[in-house]
Amino acid sequence: MELSGGDGPVFSLAWAPDGQSIAAAGDRQINIWRLATAAPTRRFRNHPALVRSLDWSTDRKLIASVRNDGKANVWNVDTLNDAATLQTGARAIKWSPDGRPQATGGASGSLQLWNSESGALLHTSRLQTMISSLSWSPIAIGSPPLSRTAREARVE
Repeated sequence: MELSGGDGPVFSLAWAPDGQSIAAAGDRQINIWRLATAAPTRRFRNHPALVRSLDWSTDRKLIASVRNDGKANVWNVDTLNDAATLQTGARAIKWSPDGRPQATGGASGSLQLWNSESGALLHTSRLQTMISSLSWSPIAIGSPPLSRTAREARVE
């Protein structure tokens, strides 16, 4: 299947949790396609900068994105409104599988956990290198801010 209608390069792709849609991040935009169509069904063009990373909420109602200037936005998929802005130096963002905290990672090696409802910073860890991609461990769900496995790996 060829997905048409996007402008410019794609810097990040994310599947919706239901597997029926895909979002693509590019130069100041996010395009969303339903797999049943070839043209974008939604277009976010409100970004003042290149979009580096994006992820869907587990309920498919929100998309979180990180801009080239390090700010993270949470967008309502239905209204295309900005639901929240996180002031972080992020390069990557990922919702936890249970939908509660979000993680951001930045060029400075900062790994941060955020309350996805209030936007409050919950926890910060520092790595010795830039973070450009994130993934959650399935065993971390229901654990303290970082899983025991992560703490054992010295991500504190």
